Amino acid sequence: MARAATPTLLNLDRYAAIIGLSPVHFNNLNDGETLDSAIPFWNQEKHDQLAEAIAGAEAMLAEVMGYDVAPVYHQDTLIFKPTGKVRTRQRAGLSGASSSEWDTWGDLLVTEAWARATLRVPRGQIQVFGSRENTLAKADATVTIVDDTTTITVDPIGVTDPDAVRVYYRVADGAVAAVDDRWRIWGLTVSIAGTVATITGPKYLFAKPSVLAAATAADYDAAGSYIGAVDVYTVATDPELPVTIQWNAYRASYGDPAEDTEQTGAAWLKDAAEGTFNVFPATYADGAHVKATATTAAIPARFVVDYLAGWPRLDNGHVHSLFEQAVVRLAHTLLPRPFHWILDMSMTWRSDRDPVEDPDQVSPFGTTKGAYAAWTVAELMKLKGTGI
Repeated sequence: MARAATPTLLNLDRYAAIIGLSPVHFNNLNDGETLDSAIPFWNQEKHDQLAEAIAGAEAMLAEVMGYDVAPVYHQDTLIFKPTGKVRTRQRAGLSGASSSEWDTWGDLLVTEAWARATLRVPRGQIQVFGSRENTLAKADATVTIVDDTTTITVDPIGVTDPDAVRVYYRVADGAVAAVDDRWRIWGLTVSIAGTVATITGPKYLFAKPSVLAAATAADYDAAGSYIGAVDVYTVATDPELPVTIQWNAYRASYGDPAEDTEQTGAAWLKDAAEGTFNVFPATYADGAHVKATATTAAIPARFVVDYLAGWPRLDNGHVHSLFEQAVVRLAHTLLPRPFHWILDMSMTWRSDRDPVEDPDQVSPFGTTKGAYAAWTVAELMKLKGTGI
């Protein structure tokens, strides 16, 4: 599997498929096919250069659109700076009072009135609040290669959703850490029958890291070109108490003024696209949040929020095709030099670095055709606001 030190949402092998490159040669494997190409085989150096350009393109699109092109787990610290006032209902001692007497304006110092404040995370398109939970389904799972296909069997798998199953290179084979998404093997098919998961995919996705890093391509037919085992994990979102509410300890209870005091909280989603929500102090029991009372009447200083956000992937796991095109075309303009000549790509991709012919098509992304094409997607798909 082509991989890089820079994480990307559009995986590198998918890039090769979009462009029309040989997936075998893209993984630095030689199957004996004759090539007439600017880059006959791709090794780690080329993959790293490409990944930097793809990640840069994804970041530029996200900055304009307000969300990532695919879901990403985030943990963000929101500095709370309340402004304005909130309407509060003062009922004590007002039996029989008119509505105008019942409605008074109070500021955010009213106990827990800050829970009415609308918060917003930096990235929109929230899918769910919570943190990522990785569960090892099988370590050192055997990779069986027959002809051009690999098969991995895991029993028991522990889940019923094939999308929750992920396969990774092992640390023993060169991965920098366990369950590191930079070492995830994409493009696999997972089927689950009862407790058994059967995972299949083309063998070029299992090239050894040493093969990917080599200066010359390895033999595609040699068993020694491939890893013999992988780690299989299942990934889910843990919804338990996704928010930590933080106060200055002195303001909260005359504690150490250089320290924090904190309390767990729940998030109520107001607008998924915009990424807006309210926070309430809470505990968690039996799969549900339970409202709690704030431990202090002081206004919180910060909220630490765990959430999954980004445009949903397609059923096949790919980034949405509209964003794929934008990422690829913009990435081509960010490369230090073009990777491909005429035999490597269609006319569309070859023109990405060409200057636009219409001066009205200049964009903040640049003056090339690829930059303008990506900019039109970003402008079309950016968050427009919902009136909150």
